Amino acid sequence: MSHHWGYDSHNGPAHWHEHFPIANGERQSPIAISTKAARYDPALKPLSFSYDAGTAKAIVNNGHSFNVEFDDSSDKSGECIRGSAGCL
Repeated sequence: MSHHWGYDSHNGPAHWHEHFPIANGERQSPIAISTKAARYDPALKPLSFSYDAGTAKAIVNNGHSFNVEFDDSSDKSGECIRGSAGCL
C-alpha cells in the first residue's frame, strides 16, 4: 500500500518516518527541502533522462514524483556532482 507524503502539517517532514522508516535520519527520502535556503541558478539545465525503453518494466507517476522500475540485468551509469541535490 502506498502512503501519501507532502509538506503539510499532517503529512510533512515531521511525519514521514511514520510510514517511511528510512525518512528518520540523515538518509531520508523524500527529501526535506528548505525552501528558504533554495536559490534559483540560471546556469542549471532542465533535467533530461534517457533509457532503453526495453529495460523499463514499469513507470509510475503519482502526482508528485515518478518511479521507474528497471530490469536489473542491464548496467546503468552516470555522473553525480558532489554537493548537488541530485547527488545522494
